[in-house]
Amino acid sequence: VEGVVTMIDRFIIDDRETPRFRVHRSSMVDPDVLARERAAIFDTCWLYVGHESEVASPHDFRTRRVGGRPVIMTRDAGGQVGVFVNSCPHRGMAVETRGEGNGRFLKCFYHGWSFDTGGNLVAMPDDEAYGPNFDRQNMCLPRPPRVESYRGFVFCNWSPAGPDLATYLGHSRTMIDLVADQSEEG
Repeated sequence: VEGVVTMIDRFIIDDRETPRFRVHRSSMVDPDVLARERAAIFDTCWLYVGHESEVASPHDFRTRRVGGRPVIMTRDAGGQVGVFVNSCPHRGMAVETRGEGNGRFLKCFYHGWSFDTGGNLVAMPDDEAYGPNFDRQNMCLPRPPRVESYRGFVFCNWSPAGPDLATYLGHSRTMIDLVADQSEEG
């Protein structure tokens, strides 16, 4: 379409005759480019969250950003590793503001809603005010659509579609195996 400048026209010089290939510096800081990258890449592929050893004991947690989203990686009372969006379902505030810790409950500082390390809502101030039809089960911490682990390396995927983790990792599993096999703990 005449007069329409594409992202490539704005940020890339690809002159095959010269030959010259350059990427304009503004592409590294342009918010529109970042939004498109997140949508096309980070919202559709497997992203590394952390290693299970970072949450070695029951009720351990770590917070970080994965694909631009705040997450909490936990180990619940039963020893299962989980990944949750670090956002209270009540008003959207960060549930955990510390980078790491250990505690039976993750508590939102804004209104005091508390969640266990399995992501379940366990307490909230003035509980009775919500009435008998309040559905606690639908007020747990949100989760990425998919979370899988390979050799203790925990990954999440913000898209419910696409290949499973083992398929996505492909031959890179060989390198992960090599690193993991060199550890005394495996």
